[in-house]
Amino acid sequence: MIENGSKPYILSPKNDYVFRFLFGEEGNEDILISLLSAILGREVHQATIKNPYLMKFYSETKECILDIKAEIDGKVQVDIEIQLNKHPGLINRVLLYWSRLFASQIQEGDGYHVLKKTISVIILDGMGFTQEEFHAKYRLKDFVHSGELTDLIEIHTVELPKIHKLREQDRNTTRTHWMNFLNAQTREELEMAAEANTAIKKATDILMSMSRDEEARLRYEAREEFLFDQQYSLQEAERKGSIKFRFR
Repeated sequence: MIENGSKPYILSPKNDYVFRFLFGEEGNEDILISLLSAILGREVHQATIKNPYLMKFYSETKECILDIKAEIDGKVQVDIEIQLNKHPGLINRVLLYWSRLFASQIQEGDGYHVLKKTISVIILDGMGFTQEEFHAKYRLKDFVHSGELTDLIEIHTVELPKIHKLREQDRNTTRTHWMNFLNAQTREELEMAAEANTAIKKATDILMSMSRDEEARLRYEAREEFLFDQQYSLQEAERKGSIKFRFR
């Protein structure tokens, strides 16, 4: 949650229910385009959200994964999600979801040429990778001859806690402004991030509106409780050495 002085707290965009609403609802494509442009490091011009129905499904079950599937510029598939913690099965799950999205493009009788580049983006509110930079991009490389097999697979990881380690010259970028928005702890930090561009300002306005909505606050709190219980169960399983991951 985001501190708001003596007023009720502001919902945190790191909560996956809030994140999904901000970036995955039809009508918010411009916000998603700005975020993806910042993370991917190239200009995204158009985005179509492929699973806008997910929020309706979420109202019926709390265990769904609130990722966002989109097609950008009519030729690239993207799956993006936010996670509070990196657990041992995370990378395997990212690869599984990448493979599902990649394979979903082809139907019986199609040629392999219909398969488009597919990108997975995972934003972590925790640290679990060795590189010092908060953002990393992975592709299939030839470690013997330093070549690249293909650009059809691409995975981006973003670790929010590493934002604080940025050099001064790297702080004034759209990517950093978006991460500051996601990482905001106070209303002042949120408003500072919103000054960066119109997309972040729109996301901030939606977030403030959600924070004033009683039903949205109840869903937020229910999701926070679910995620806390899920993390507690994971930690207990790790402590007892009996950790298992469910296939979904």
